[in-house]
Amino acid sequence: MTDFELEGTKLIRYRGSAPWPELPAGITEIAEGAFRDCRDVCEIAIPEGVARIGAEAFQWCANLERVTAPESLAEIGPDAFSGTPFYRYYDTNETDWKEDFLVLGRVLFKARRNIRRADIPEGVVSIAPDAFAGRVLLAEVKIPDSVRGIGWRAFSDCSALTRIDIPSGVRRIGWHSF
Repeated sequence: MTDFELEGTKLIRYRGSAPWPELPAGITEIAEGAFRDCRDVCEIAIPEGVARIGAEAFQWCANLERVTAPESLAEIGPDAFSGTPFYRYYDTNETDWKEDFLVLGRVLFKARRNIRRADIPEGVVSIAPDAFAGRVLLAEVKIPDSVRGIGWRAFSDCSALTRIDIPSGVRRIGWHSF
């Protein structure tokens, strides 16, 4: 029996207990809730070729501290990592950050809490849900032409935001983004 339930190239569910599971080669998507509540998982390396991580995919993985992602990653669904130490670290801690943003693949996943101006790097193709949520000092945002999607609640509760340039190539703006 395999630890992975697959539907074509989509990883539907992980049923194992390894702290560092090696995801199957050839997958292109991790489905909604695929690893939800997998408390043994400590680290996950998303393989090259995965373009999308679904909503709540790793939610409540109580020991997940490290995530690495390939350049192929272009979309992360809402609450994909909520309830994990990985998410809590990047949501609340900023003293150890080296940059203003955490980028996973080509997705801007999280912005530093005390950021005042955001020049999103060229090459980012999507802004994850909640990436800037609650950044109350953020006043100005410049989004590059490479961005095609803005996740839900991406800029919610940014009370100081007075200027944001959204390029014409943005095709999707999620619910309650601003």
